[in-house]
Amino acid sequence: MRSRAAWAKLFAEKGVAAGPLPAAPTRPASGLRRQEPSRAAPAPRSPALPASSSLAPEVQVLAIRAQGKPTMVSSDRYRKRPAVLRYRAYADHLRLLGAVLPESYLVIAYFAMPASWSGAERGRRHLTPHQVKPDGTNILKGVEDVLCPRGDQQLFDGRFRKVWAASDRMVIIDTRARPISAIDVAEWAPNNGLHRSLRGE
Repeated sequence: MRSRAAWAKLFAEKGVAAGPLPAAPTRPASGLRRQEPSRAAPAPRSPALPASSSLAPEVQVLAIRAQGKPTMVSSDRYRKRPAVLRYRAYADHLRLLGAVLPESYLVIAYFAMPASWSGAERGRRHLTPHQVKPDGTNILKGVEDVLCPRGDQQLFDGRFRKVWAASDRMVIIDTRARPISAIDVAEWAPNNGLHRSLRGE
């Protein structure tokens, strides 16, 4: 490879005016090659979504039966246990309904009374505490894991209530906008003729 002086001498012999030659690339003192910038800059990533939303609706009424999250093991990635399949279908349904979890919330789970109960029994048990499976803490765990897939560290207050009702329903209330002391489970209960009608039913 010819040096800059050799090229200049050659041009002078042939009577060609040599223009300024481009500067030779410099190397850092360490001897490592300078890293050239890539031609196509990568597209900027969208900011990560928060674990929960500070703009969640004050009240979300969801036509879904609450379920607790089952205990899972590593083999559930390929096994098809009925409890895990039911939970995955429940999670898909909850996401499909567009539910959003506020940073401080109350979940009211309404469970349909058994068809075997008499009319008198149903009237007596309406909106009374639901004290059988699923556990309330498992319901909250399931809701948080489904609606906060990137982490639930932003949640600072999560509570639940379980009651019997005419049909299944879940209500998520933002307790920053409405204090718990002012919440009545009858306000969003499914309509069965025992209390005032819910708008839209």
